[in-house]
Amino acid sequence: MMCFSIVTQSFNEVKNMAGNIVPAIASTNSIVSGLQVVEMIKLFSEAQDNLRSYYVQNQSYKVRALKIEKPLPTCSICSPLAQPLIFEINMNSTLFSKAITRFKSVLSELGIEC
Repeated sequence: MMCFSIVTQSFNEVKNMAGNIVPAIASTNSIVSGLQVVEMIKLFSEAQDNLRSYYVQNQSYKVRALKIEKPLPTCSICSPLAQPLIFEINMNSTLFSKAITRFKSVLSELGIEC
């Protein structure tokens, strides 16, 4: 039996693949959590000017650090004046297309183009 067009494999082949995937996920999680702890220590020690944002560059398999920029006062996402938008719909009785139309109209009423 095939699922998602994946060829059926033996138990040992699947075990071998999982044996390669699980350590990779564990290592990635430990690297990310370590970076989060370092940044949290900076945050609590009032060294916020030294905060960094990290990303992985796939071509060279290196973790790069970027300096976090100050929020723009006019940005609707990172500004201190940004307000959350709560949009409630009844998924049992509302068509998806009507929900999208309503969402777009609410955004246009707020002056946000999409």
